[in-house]
Amino acid sequence: MLNGKRVRVLALVPLLLLGVLAEGLAGQSTNRETRLLRPDELVISPGDLLTIRVWPETNLGGEYPVEASGVVYLPMLGGVQAGGETVEAFRGQLRERFAETMRSPVVSVTLLFRVSVVGAVRGPGLYMVDPTQTLFDVISRAGGFMDEARQDDLRLIRDGKVIEVNARRALETGEALLAVSLRSGDRVVVPRKSRVTINAIYQLLQAAAIMVTLITVLRTN
Repeated sequence: MLNGKRVRVLALVPLLLLGVLAEGLAGQSTNRETRLLRPDELVISPGDLLTIRVWPETNLGGEYPVEASGVVYLPMLGGVQAGGETVEAFRGQLRERFAETMRSPVVSVTLLFRVSVVGAVRGPGLYMVDPTQTLFDVISRAGGFMDEARQDDLRLIRDGKVIEVNARRALETGEALLAVSLRSGDRVVVPRKSRVTINAIYQLLQAAAIMVTLITVLRTN
């Protein structure tokens, strides 16, 4: 009688384990950040590219990389510290410097920064984007999702933190999750679907239960 109870209990083990696994998967918490950046929050970083236009001296404009030191080397002005400054503050700084040699200069500064896209997209790589482009835009530039992409579990890695985005739900419901702004140095990770499914785990547990049952029966005989 005792052996029979032991067999029945062991047979229930895979079902109990499956229930715990399913509860754990359903209970995973996510921390999503969807706030858009304000213009005065755009900070220039080393490796960024600045498109600068100056009027009336149009020959002073062009595209200038931000060096590792944070310095940008410009015609007539030489080295100017840009790293760590907001785009608005840097534009004001340039206007003051150019005003020393020209009357009422008009200066515009457009920021381009690096964002990497890796994982289950058709064209993974490093992309230069501007502040108007969003998470969805950079994924589109990377060729879009591959068939095996886990669209419900995108990861945006920023300053050591992970922002999780459910792109599938956002596309289906029109949520603003994919409109999250990008920042210099962001890393977009698109995971691939796991080959191990719940059904496969259940079958494995069933096979294990059968083996345990057989071993128990053989020991009792």
